[in-house]
Amino acid sequence: MNAINDQCNQIADCIDNILRQQHNSDEAYEKIKQEGRSLYDQLLPPSCKNKLSESDALYLIIQIDERLVNIPWELLFDNKGFLSQGFCMGRIVEIQASVEKILLQVLVN
Repeated sequence: MNAINDQCNQIADCIDNILRQQHNSDEAYEKIKQEGRSLYDQLLPPSCKNKLSESDALYLIIQIDERLVNIPWELLFDNKGFLSQGFCMGRIVEIQASVEKILLQVLVN
C-alpha cells in the first residue's frame, strides 16, 4: 500500500505544481497519465477493466472504504483516457463507525 500512496502523492504534487505554474504542464500531465495507468493496472482486476472498457454507461459510482479516499480514482488511466473523461463519476464512502455510535455522540454533545 505504501507504493500506491507514493503514486497518489506524486499525482497530487504534479497537480499542485501545475496549479502553481512551477512545473512544465506537459511533463506533469504525462507523469499524471503514467501514475494513473500504473494505479489502474494495480488496483483493478481484469474483470473490472473489461466491464469498464465495454461499458456505454454515462455514470460511474464507486463504493470505497474510507481508507481509500486518498486514491484519485477519477485519474486512473486506461488506454482511452482518465476514468473521469469517460464517465461522470461519484463516490460512496463507507465509514467504519457505526450509525449507533455516531448518533450517541450527537445525543451526548
